[in-house]
Amino acid sequence: MNTTVVGRIDFVVRQAFNGAYPRWRGLLIWDSGPTVRPNLFWADCRINRSGPDGFCGNVELDFSNITSTSWRSWAPSSTGYNQLSTRLSNNTTYHDDLHGSFKADGYSQTFGLGTIHTGRWRQCGPNCKYYQVPWLP
Repeated sequence: MNTTVVGRIDFVVRQAFNGAYPRWRGLLIWDSGPTVRPNLFWADCRINRSGPDGFCGNVELDFSNITSTSWRSWAPSSTGYNQLSTRLSNNTTYHDDLHGSFKADGYSQTFGLGTIHTGRWRQCGPNCKYYQVPWLP
């Protein structure tokens, strides 16, 4: 496989709860390379289970272009969150999958980020509780 680096960006996501509703805010940071023009970035709610994980909804993180002179973009803002509309169940375990794609000036292809799997949560009655590795079913 031939891999060429054309630049570097950081994809930072904060996840928090509003009761049993997960919510996210994201930050793209330009580190080097050409202007980055984000396409779609998503935070997916996933249900942990044996076999393929279930899907419990998602929110879009809508970023602006980032460049050497405008190197940060928040979605939805530096203090706001996009909230999932689906209420989570108390007896289910969840995690989020974060992914996105973008174009870079001077290149015709679309670049994709590998899916980032983040912390897990459970006991989503009035509030969800985080738990972490090891990831047990």
